[in-house]
Amino acid sequence: MKNHQKVFKTRRSAQAGFTLVEILISLVVLTIGLLGVAILFATAVANNQRNKVDSGATLVSETVLDQISANNANSAGTIGIVDCTGVTRNFSLVSGAQPNGQGATLLPTTDPATPSGINWTAGANGNTNNFVMCGPAGTQLTYEVRWNVMNMPVGMDATSSPYLRLVAVSSRQLNQGTNLRFFNPPVTLRTVVGMN
Repeated sequence: MKNHQKVFKTRRSAQAGFTLVEILISLVVLTIGLLGVAILFATAVANNQRNKVDSGATLVSETVLDQISANNANSAGTIGIVDCTGVTRNFSLVSGAQPNGQGATLLPTTDPATPSGINWTAGANGNTNNFVMCGPAGTQLTYEVRWNVMNMPVGMDATSSPYLRLVAVSSRQLNQGTNLRFFNPPVTLRTVVGMN
């Protein structure tokens, strides 16, 4: 009986543990899984940066739009807006007739009274400026801002009025280059400005 138990213990100890091939296969599977997690983290960090830049572009567009719309619709000249670096950026209030308005080129639309947005593939026609947003730990992001001011039609004859304007402001991160998949599209905001 002792012999039988001894043989059983020997066989059991020979079958216990992992072989070298099993360990290598498990290491390969673990490595592939960890690489997948690393790619997931890298993608999450890149998306977080894109969302931060997109939020900044929205804030810049909103700031410029608010400052322009705070003036009377028949105001001309320029207004100065100070960015976080202390630099005063000048924005023109001069408006133009439909359908082109004055300033950055608008995207073509079937209804000239409501342009779809700023055309970033065309020239800015003078209405462009850089605006710097500051973040934590001294980080700075520079945005290019383009805007257009258009006289709106009044009444049935659709004649333009200097007392009612459509203002479109669009912002995007500066120096996006041609690799646009890493950047969000420009943020465009519009509002109608009337006499105060």
